[in-house]
Amino acid sequence: MDLTEKLNDFRRVMKGTCQKAPRCVALLGEIGQSVGCSIYELRSSVCRDFDVSWLNGVHNARCDQARSAWGLAPLPEPAALPDGGADKPERTIPRRRPRLPRAA
Repeated sequence: MDLTEKLNDFRRVMKGTCQKAPRCVALLGEIGQSVGCSIYELRSSVCRDFDVSWLNGVHNARCDQARSAWGLAPLPEPAALPDGGADKPERTIPRRRPRLPRAA
């Protein structure tokens, strides 16, 4: 399955990301509940460079815009959380399966 489409003569984008209501074809789950990338280890540099707001204490206005487009509130600044940030935002990604030793 081809996961990308042509943006211009020099660039390709993930299918679904150039729509009026963008949703990447590789995104699994329900937005606002729990999501993950089905190709996380092979994701493009565009995705690798996009951090969730407040990751490592850095605000990302583009994250707020993306959340707003789906009717979600911006993530609160960790210091603004009642418990001092114990529930700081993290990326929601699929967990890797542990590697098992090969049978002899």
